Amino acid sequence: KSSAPLAHFEAQAPYSPDAVWHTEEYSRIYSNIFHKPIEKPLSTFSIDVDTAAYSNMRRFLNRAKLPPKDAIRIEELLNYFEYAYQPPQTKAKTPFTVGTTLTNCPWNQNHHLARIYLQGQKIDLEHLPPSNLVFLIDVSGSMSNPNKLPLLKKAFQLLVKNLRAQDRVAIIVYAGAAGVVLEATSGDQDAKIIAALDKLTAGGSTAGGQGIELAY
Repeated sequence: KSSAPLAHFEAQAPYSPDAVWHTEEYSRIYSNIFHKPIEKPLSTFSIDVDTAAYSNMRRFLNRAKLPPKDAIRIEELLNYFEYAYQPPQTKAKTPFTVGTTLTNCPWNQNHHLARIYLQGQKIDLEHLPPSNLVFLIDVSGSMSNPNKLPLLKKAFQLLVKNLRAQDRVAIIVYAGAAGVVLEATSGDQDAKIIAALDKLTAGGSTAGGQGIELAY
């Protein structure tokens, strides 16, 4: 497949500040009700860790705004921080350790708060298999806001610092059309990757379908 040159994206129609691009919304979060342990002794939950809510909250506060209540998930807020929990021993048969803490509830003296934590084994990143990362980036006009394409470019630079020589990175972009900005590149070629990022500008319409096909 042919790929459109980068210059094609820089020649797109300029972003219109009068256009309405803000479509951010959140699904409703419902608080769990109390259950009697004698009736429902089991609680099922996922042990994967997500920390997005803290960064999202910080984004709103940095703009002097309060986040919508449905934008903040308490478990994600708590999981953002490091707690120095004791991990299992390297040769232990169990993949994680479990600990508990019980204390008084600060906002309701009739309740107690129980914290149950899990700590998995620490994995040496150097021993992970090589990664082949293909990024499909929207560079249409709707991405010109500071918290979109500019923020993505800053975050991408943090990623580049953690890449290894055995990792590969490719960047595909789409606006009015789709094109390859960076062919698969070794993770230790920081300057080449950053240079490709610096060339990205927002403008034009959105050819999302074409971009997805090219990325695959």
